[in-house]
Amino acid sequence: MACEHTFEVIKSVKEINSPEHCEKCNAVAVRTIATSQAFFGANDWDTAHYSPAFGKVVKNNLEARRLAKERGYVEIGNEPVENIHSHYDKAREQKADKRYQDVVDSLTNLGEIA
Repeated sequence: MACEHTFEVIKSVKEINSPEHCEKCNAVAVRTIATSQAFFGANDWDTAHYSPAFGKVVKNNLEARRLAKERGYVEIGNEPVENIHSHYDKAREQKADKRYQDVVDSLTNLGEIA
C-alpha cells in the first residue's frame, strides 16, 4: 500500500504518461491533474494530443499506429489520397490487361493469331 504522501510534478504534455514514483516509498504515484495550472509550451500540443481511442495522450502518429496494432484496432479514413489513387490505377490497369489477354486468347482460338 502506498504511503499517501503528496507531491507536485510539472511536466510537458509529451511526458504526461510517464509514471512518477513517490520520493518516500518509491511506489507508483496516483496522478491528479491540477486544473488551476496553465499549460506551457504550445509546441507540445503540436505533436501530442489526447486520444479517446487509447484513453491517453499520444505523442505522435507512430505511437498511435503502434498502440493500434497492439490493441488490434484498424484505422479508417486516414489513408493518403496518393495511396487510394495508386490502388485504383493499378486495379484499372490489371482489368485492362485481362481484357486485352481475353481478346488475344479468343483470336488465337479462332486462328486469327498464330
